[in-house]
Amino acid sequence: MADELKAGQIEGEGEKIYQGICRPNCFGYCPFNIHVRDGRIFKVSPGQHIDPYYNRGCLRGLSHVLRTYDPDRVGYPLRRVAGTERGAMQWERISWEEALTEVADKFTAYQKELGLSGVAFMNCSGNMALYNGSMPGMLKLFLNVTKFTAVGNEQDMALYYGLNRVTGTGHFFFDTNEAKDMLNSRVIFVWANNLTVATMHEWHSVAEAHEKGAKVITIDPLFTEIAAKSDIWVPIRHGSDTALILAMIKYVLDNGLQNDEFMKTWTCAPFLVRSDTGKFLRMGEVTGDAENTAHAVWDEATSGFVAASEAVSPVLTGTFTVDGVECRCALDLLKEAVAAYTPEYTESLTDIPAATITDLCDYAVQQPVMHRIGYGSQSYGNGVHGGHAIATLCAILGNLGYPGAGFGSASNMPQYFNYAYMMPTGPSTSPSIPTFEFRKVMRTGMYKGQPFAGCKAMMFAYSNPTCAGVNTNEWMQDVIGRMEFIVTVDNVFSDTARYSDIILPPAGWFEVEDVTTMGQTFYYELNEKAIDPLYESKPENEIYRELATKMGYGEYFQMSGDEYCDNVLSGFTTMERMRKEKMVPYSGGSGPRTEPYIAWANMRFYTASGRLEFYCESPATRIDFGQEIDADRERLPRFFPPIEAWPDNAKMKQYPLILNSSRPKFRVHSQWFSNGYMRELDPEPNVYINPADAKARNIANHDMVRVFNDRGQVAARAIYSEAIKPGSLSYPKGWQIHQHKLGTWSELLSSEVDPVGANSNFFDALCDVEVWKEGE
Repeated sequence: MADELKAGQIEGEGEKIYQGICRPNCFGYCPFNIHVRDGRIFKVSPGQHIDPYYNRGCLRGLSHVLRTYDPDRVGYPLRRVAGTERGAMQWERISWEEALTEVADKFTAYQKELGLSGVAFMNCSGNMALYNGSMPGMLKLFLNVTKFTAVGNEQDMALYYGLNRVTGTGHFFFDTNEAKDMLNSRVIFVWANNLTVATMHEWHSVAEAHEKGAKVITIDPLFTEIAAKSDIWVPIRHGSDTALILAMIKYVLDNGLQNDEFMKTWTCAPFLVRSDTGKFLRMGEVTGDAENTAHAVWDEATSGFVAASEAVSPVLTGTFTVDGVECRCALDLLKEAVAAYTPEYTESLTDIPAATITDLCDYAVQQPVMHRIGYGSQSYGNGVHGGHAIATLCAILGNLGYPGAGFGSASNMPQYFNYAYMMPTGPSTSPSIPTFEFRKVMRTGMYKGQPFAGCKAMMFAYSNPTCAGVNTNEWMQDVIGRMEFIVTVDNVFSDTARYSDIILPPAGWFEVEDVTTMGQTFYYELNEKAIDPLYESKPENEIYRELATKMGYGEYFQMSGDEYCDNVLSGFTTMERMRKEKMVPYSGGSGPRTEPYIAWANMRFYTASGRLEFYCESPATRIDFGQEIDADRERLPRFFPPIEAWPDNAKMKQYPLILNSSRPKFRVHSQWFSNGYMRELDPEPNVYINPADAKARNIANHDMVRVFNDRGQVAARAIYSEAIKPGSLSYPKGWQIHQHKLGTWSELLSSEVDPVGANSNFFDALCDVEVWKEGE
């Protein structure tokens, strides 16, 4: 490792220091020094990023020694002892040859019986690495050639879909300004994003921007750590963020604060919309030339219809008639959609005083403004429209594409992967089924209204849905309970691994060489192999290579590791270069980048028109599982109540509390759950409750309580907190089932979804709480 990347660390006698990259999906991808002596990691220290701005790390990263040598780590292939129940933790150690042969034989037999879709696979973000992980990983090639049914996690998907329907990006990717660019912002809105904990590596950007003079405003029902550090905290009603954003849009348009020139050039605002079909008017419909599909606008300079790209002075408001069909400017339709959102009406929806709403609107136009959006806003059944609305607000103001301005979350991923290389047999012919729908498919044997042969086997990797999903009891009954054979790739006894038939243990992060390709830093980063795989664990790429070969697909796995990585990276970098430079900018070149990345600086949008389309001409579901949608509702940003967690829901009489989760300091989702250092600091599950709600139920501070609804229950330690909005509870997520004395948090969460966003709604749940004594 180059000396300049050791951050002042000096190799002692017999010591070797390697560069390791911490890579869960907190999006930090922080460098650490991995200190090795006698083939053993004995210390992890903060590393040195090529750009010192990203010299960050947290307690989780520093605890990697114990994570590597976890006494409960799965070090050998394990098979559930015949005759014992799943979850009983009765295992027998078997060889890799025996394990992979059994898995391959059973998978092959099920596919022969049921078709290629007869085996299901589920993966998520537990290892964000190029070769051995899920981004994009040898796993992608394995899934392509085996044609397993893909079961999607559908977690945290609504926000990106709402943002990207305006920009047209069309993939799970937040194209947002680099975190350090917030130092150029005049105002920073933090929407349900406790980044001081969830993405703590990003907090210093907000703090430094604040010191430089930026106004920081946090919109969150909870008084979070970042709310405490903000200039203004707005305790909004749960699930009502979109209503506030619509009020901001109305304020801009009512007061003439919009950027007309930006809208004319870079948005759909002047496009004419047909009243009969809801589609944009095309020039061919005006001229009779069916091949002319250019978007039509009314040009004031020529007093006629012209293609948007040719207009000299397109109007932004007005109604025009073509062949008897009324056509209106898209901006007029937006004005109509937000017309009701006066401060007074918005107060009735959000619990925010009308005067405060007006003040917030004043701040929203003080450009450049950065809207940093967390996953909290989209954790209800109306989450897509929060992203749609924020992107619309920025579009009408022209508040994007330059320093300090924009919207988005903390993650970025280069879209330069050669996906074709990972699909040598073409797109999969098996279905992709969202997790909530997969339960119904397994229960009913029907998918999209047609009989489905079903799946009798399932494989999991980088994914722990039994813990991190929703409605655990339904999941256990309809999926786990109906599978004949379950395989998990993991080296800890997660909830999902515990209910498996075979566990295949992958090597640890610092036991393989790999590259990270996603995160806050906009660099490819090399993770050096520091030690050999412990026990009998295998690098994940070897697991998939060997399993595929045993299933008869070995011809697709003949390439070397370097060949695979180099081809996937499409020439933007190579493994040879990574080993030499350690960190390579996404944008090319060598060494540290001199300017922060600015999203959309080239005004190249991926919509059909190449513009920001806040009006959605052809609304579509994020993923099609046979559902119907209300297209008119989806054309413009709208507010509608959450599915369950809303005051007028009759269910609130029985379950009057809204249940929220928080991302804890001591875990990333369910990772680090067994780390001994973390458990010393965070020994047991707890739940935070406003003292008023607690006293109304005779709950004393630190009482053990039972939180319950008609889906499930869980026991936890109650902690009084004035930071919790009355009428709600908040629990730190990621505890495993066996770490609770009763139940688990995900038992209480609903599997109902919005048909458009198709997103697990982690906050859209009602419950109640009472004192609980163990044994009751």
